[in-house]
Amino acid sequence: MPTVTLSAQATVDAPAAEVWAVLADCTHDPRWRGGVMEMRQSNRGTVVEGVLTYETMRAMGSTLRTVTTVTAVTEAESGRMFRWVAVEGLDVEGSRRLTTGASGRSVVCLTLRYSSHGFGQWLLFPLMSRVLGRTLERDARRFQELFAADVPLAGRS
Repeated sequence: MPTVTLSAQATVDAPAAEVWAVLADCTHDPRWRGGVMEMRQSNRGTVVEGVLTYETMRAMGSTLRTVTTVTAVTEAESGRMFRWVAVEGLDVEGSRRLTTGASGRSVVCLTLRYSSHGFGQWLLFPLMSRVLGRTLERDARRFQELFAADVPLAGRS
């Protein structure tokens, strides 16, 4: 079963608390993740371990539905992070990490691990890997632009 791990990073000119409030509340995902039509989560506000998310996404001409669970949330002096894994839908898992970079800027790192199953998915694996990599990079850029646009966001002060 082929597997690929992809990541993308963005630097955001906003305080870490504001960035985390958006990054760790998945209901904001349709505002910055390409193709996400709907995202719900089983709690309100930032995720905690055990939270379920319900995503409806349009990709490559298909509507995909994925349910994920948050497997870990870490808050430390060096930053904050949460990990998630799909429990229904695509075989994906990943993380969202926030650290503080130079001049107090917030640095966001998105990571995705994708695995393919079966002969048909194996044939499409190289294409899917490239598409997912480009999508992740665009999502990181859109997240950065979301804060640069100075658009009011729920959860931002």
